[in-house]
Amino acid sequence: MANPLQNKIVYIGVPKRLFDSDLLDNAYRYIQLQTDDVISPQGMFASNEQWLKAFPDYLMTCDAMVIVTDNGYVGRGVYLEWQHFKDTKRPIFLFNERATKVYQLHEVKSLTISDEGDWTYYAIVHY
Repeated sequence: MANPLQNKIVYIGVPKRLFDSDLLDNAYRYIQLQTDDVISPQGMFASNEQWLKAFPDYLMTCDAMVIVTDNGYVGRGVYLEWQHFKDTKRPIFLFNERATKVYQLHEVKSLTISDEGDWTYYAIVHY
C-alpha cells in the first residue's frame, strides 16, 4: 500500500485532553516517519478564542489531517477542523495504536455528533 501521507503537510487533529499524552507523542513520531511536515496544535494558541479566529487560515496550508483519539470521541474543535478538511476535499485519517505498538492509519468516513452540549465528547469518529 502506498504511503498516503508522503510529501504532504499533515495536521494532527487531537483533543486538548490528549495534548500531553503518550498517544499523541507516538502518533507524532509515526507521522514524522511518513512525511517531514507535521503540524500539531499543541502549544499553538493561548486560548480557544485565538484558535477559533485562526484555525481556517493555518489549516489551508495542510494537505491532510490525521485524527488522534483514545476512545473514538473528539471535541468540538477537532470536529470543526475535520469539517474544514472534508469541505475542501482533503484526505482525513485516524491514527490507530494497538497494544502491541503496531500503528495504522485508517481513512475516516465520517464524524457523527454525539452530544451537542458536551464539547469534550462532541463527536464520534467512523472509519
